[in-house]
Amino acid sequence: MKQVLIVDDSKDIIDVIKEELMEKNVKIFTTSNGKDAFEIVKKNEIDFVISDIRMPDGDGVELLKNINSLKEKKPKIILMTGFAEISKDEALKNGCYAFLKKPLDWKELSNLADKLISE
Repeated sequence: MKQVLIVDDSKDIIDVIKEELMEKNVKIFTTSNGKDAFEIVKKNEIDFVISDIRMPDGDGVELLKNINSLKEKKPKIILMTGFAEISKDEALKNGCYAFLKKPLDWKELSNLADKLISE
């Protein structure tokens, strides 16, 4: 069973993404901040992360860089944002698997999740 981490400071966004993924037979972890997210990744075999870019204690690009610094198996990372200050190119340059704009296209997110689950 694949393991997924959802990171967003909005409980509503976490709940909607979680609901979307629950039917895909994955184990889901959630948190609202980058610090806890990094600890979850270090302590579990997370296959992919869906993270907001803007969070109170840092940002998703910082989380991406921290995860990429790990020597162990690294999860794929999908970053999402409702703000234009972070470009898709910058996110992809830093090793982001996919970059989504909010409001999320649920079909696109579902298709990405299906692809990552089947890998």
